[in-house]
Amino acid sequence: MNLQLELKSSLINFLTSGDESSLIAMIDEHPEIVTSVYGDYPDFHRVVDVVIGGKYYRVCRQISNDERLTLSVIDEPSDVSGVPIWLEGEKLRKWAEAEEEDPSDEPVDWEKYR
Repeated sequence: MNLQLELKSSLINFLTSGDESSLIAMIDEHPEIVTSVYGDYPDFHRVVDVVIGGKYYRVCRQISNDERLTLSVIDEPSDVSGVPIWLEGEKLRKWAEAEEEDPSDEPVDWEKYR
């Protein structure tokens, strides 16, 4: 399985079950998925903040890089939800275009992108 598909699958499993074991294993086996590199919003955006192995991580995605997921160690998680992991492809790009044209200060109605 390709690394990005494995990371996404492990993340979805963690978010639905709370089982962090596959994410811990991925971080141990593929340290390159943890980075401090950021890009410009909304192309590069936060998906969710999580606690894995007792550390806070921000899960980010970069649309222009094949919707690549990365993890970054953070000091404190945000209590504001990020862009849903299920939003992908053309619908994700439409959200990013709309966000770039008119950034929202209010919570986004993600259901309109389903």
